[in-house]
Amino acid sequence: MPPKKAAEGGGAKKVERKYSAVELGDYLVGSPVFIREPSKEEKYVKAIVKSISGTQLTVDVDGSTKTVEVADCLNANVGIDPVTVVDLAKLPHANEACALEVMRERYVRDQIYTYAGRLLVAMNPFKLIPGLYEPATLTKYQNADTSRGFPTDVPPHTYAVAQTAMDMLKTTKENQSCVVSGESGAGKTETARQLMQYFATSKAGTGGARIQEIILGANPLLEAIGNAKTLRNNNSSRFGRFVSLDVAPTGGIHGGIISNYMLELSRIEFQGQGERSYHIFYQMIKGLQPDEKQKCALKDAPDYEFLNKSGCYEVETVNDLKEFADVRQQLKLLFSPEEEIDYFKCLSAVILAGNIKYKNTQAMGTDKAGKVVNEDDFQTIATLLGADGSALNEAVTINVVEVQGNVIKSPLSAEQATVMIRSMAKELYNTLFDYIVKSVNKQIQFDAESKPWIGILDIYGFEFFQKNSYEQFLINYANERLQQFFIQQVFQAEKVEYEAEGIDHSMIVYSDNATVLEVFDKPKAGIFAYLEEQCLIQTGSSESFTSACHKNVKNPCFQIPKGDARFLFLIVHTAAPVTYDTTEFVPKNKMRLPNELLVVFKSAKNLCMKNAFEEIEIPDTKNMRGKFVGSKFQKSMTGLMTTLKSSHAHFGRYAPSQAKAAAYKRHRKG
Repeated sequence: MPPKKAAEGGGAKKVERKYSAVELGDYLVGSPVFIREPSKEEKYVKAIVKSISGTQLTVDVDGSTKTVEVADCLNANVGIDPVTVVDLAKLPHANEACALEVMRERYVRDQIYTYAGRLLVAMNPFKLIPGLYEPATLTKYQNADTSRGFPTDVPPHTYAVAQTAMDMLKTTKENQSCVVSGESGAGKTETARQLMQYFATSKAGTGGARIQEIILGANPLLEAIGNAKTLRNNNSSRFGRFVSLDVAPTGGIHGGIISNYMLELSRIEFQGQGERSYHIFYQMIKGLQPDEKQKCALKDAPDYEFLNKSGCYEVETVNDLKEFADVRQQLKLLFSPEEEIDYFKCLSAVILAGNIKYKNTQAMGTDKAGKVVNEDDFQTIATLLGADGSALNEAVTINVVEVQGNVIKSPLSAEQATVMIRSMAKELYNTLFDYIVKSVNKQIQFDAESKPWIGILDIYGFEFFQKNSYEQFLINYANERLQQFFIQQVFQAEKVEYEAEGIDHSMIVYSDNATVLEVFDKPKAGIFAYLEEQCLIQTGSSESFTSACHKNVKNPCFQIPKGDARFLFLIVHTAAPVTYDTTEFVPKNKMRLPNELLVVFKSAKNLCMKNAFEEIEIPDTKNMRGKFVGSKFQKSMTGLMTTLKSSHAHFGRYAPSQAKAAAYKRHRKG
């Protein structure tokens, strides 16, 4: 049916389309339709039309008679076996209900992949499906015909996306990218691993080169330091990454570059009940040899404040010892034996920092000067880092400001010193994470400016919890940017196809998410702008930031919740509305290592510390505009979009089947 007239206002052009919606002349008595049935497990249920009266249908639903509005019905396909449908775009009726029916029926028969035009849609089965990823299966896709896009001579599969990208790279000599998206637990990380393994497999049978070994080995290493158990996912990626690969025409990886995006640092300090911190901490506690544990002053996991609050130390589907063996194998390719053990010393210092306690004492004209209580533990941290204990203590407990050329020192209170040492631990871990990525890149990098590449994007999915803080705000912003890229790419490709076939496309009007992105990005009037302004002033606070947003953000996608909203606002995202708790927005946006701590760390004797901090510059704190967390994240997302736009994108959307514990119950509520 033709699209309705675009809605007025709201910035981006919008059009309300009801594809395959039932209209008065569409149905026949005895024909099937889908109706909305919120009382059932499914979002839609199939019904049989019994009669019509005006704008209402009388239908039979599982033996019960019901009257429904025609406007609430969707057409059903007749005479089509859903299992045989490999492309949703080719359904006579391609509405939401028909698409869900096809995917559900295919899923319960272990056919987890389905195409939707240029998109591969997948349902995570949370189990191994025999034969799905065997070498013989991979070989079939290496020989598939991709001349007209996704191959039709083999079933839908991640391998089909990979082979299509490889063939297009070969024929066009243009960059390709595989964009893997979906909510947490959907299988994005596993899919990225499958794509990389596919690209590494050569038709010629060669392989095993050092560069390829390092690239493939980087997966378990980065997952160890960047993945954690959450309530929804035992191996949840808490960072984003884009990997550019130099792939040979017949397969085999000859080089790569890894770009990483925003690691979730709050997980170092806190995990919810039933969750864990990053895998690496539990791995090294279990896996290091007794003499190595002694060198690293390692205790058991329950002995660490940073690890013992969630009540979870084991993960049913994660073998920490086995995974740690893979981690060590990779570290040996990157580091000398001395630097490898020094790296574990740094990690030990990170989790020990959570045990440090302070009390208020009399000093420097105040009775609220923070003094460390457990001095032995603090000295252990200094020793592990190869840092001067006195200098480290002063950097953590003394605030230094420069006023009109005069340096003024004042003590931090016990509470402030606790916040400082915990912030130090998080920023130290973040620097070590970046250093690992740089170390991998140093071994595998190639000239991506002169050689076409295939990229793999594995980035955090849209998130909303009972409490949503700054991390969810940034993660969901990244998802909105990615959604906009997806919409633009898909509709632009459709227009190109229409033009090639001489079809007028002027009637096609699509809605994107420009309006919601303005909530974040609008110059001088978006949330990021107001957040930066509060971080630039000495008296800036999260409450003042929230108030500024309430008063000045004029956008239908920005709302103020009812009740006490001093630290709350709601954003109507593309995926769902999310209420954000802004209590920690300003301190989290300002988070960085004080210059005094940077000086201590840059002079540390620990080899890993020395190398990790060697190239980090001490910033000019007089001019911090554009240097806060949010500003840097905006720039990194803009850079990512520029990179993706320089490539031909292949999209995969992944969804979890309902709960991991119920692998064959599809959550049909949409």
